[in-house]
Amino acid sequence: MDTQHTIDQLHRADERINAQRNRIKADPDDAFDKLVKFAVPSAAGLLAGKLAEMVWKRVRGERENSILASMVFAALSAALGSLITSLATRGSEGLVSARHKRKA
Repeated sequence: MDTQHTIDQLHRADERINAQRNRIKADPDDAFDKLVKFAVPSAAGLLAGKLAEMVWKRVRGERENSILASMVFAALSAALGSLITSLATRGSEGLVSARHKRKA
């Protein structure tokens, strides 16, 4: 009885492993595609944040930021970062999609 229970557990584990393997095989994205989809939007968001910071410092100069100015900067920086990241995500997905079409 114990042996049959162990065998049943191994069969269930084997079924889960096979299901995961099939999901991986069905995914058209390879490691490079996944890297592009991750790295491009991440780098674009980082660059957008740094650009917003540089512009803010240039506009504000050496003046100390008030709480209101800090809140405005945070909101503008977040909006810009979100917009750029979203556009970069679309672009990287389009790039990967075009790459898949070329392969086919």
